[in-house]
Amino acid sequence: MIFGMGLGFGGLIAFIAAAWVIYDVLKNNKNMPQNHKIIWIIAAVIGNVLTAVAYYFIVKKK
Repeated sequence: MIFGMGLGFGGLIAFIAAAWVIYDVLKNNKNMPQNHKIIWIIAAVIGNVLTAVAYYFIVKKK
């Protein structure tokens, strides 16, 4: 149990995906409305990898 709760490699990937979305929303999207930032952060915490994929294709590919 490397990460405390037995999440293993999948847990690490989920954490990295959520951290990337949160970091990118807060640091690289200065023009994004505040309510969109809050929605993306909540989605990143709940959805992790799926949110990261959606964020990449919806926001980063613009």
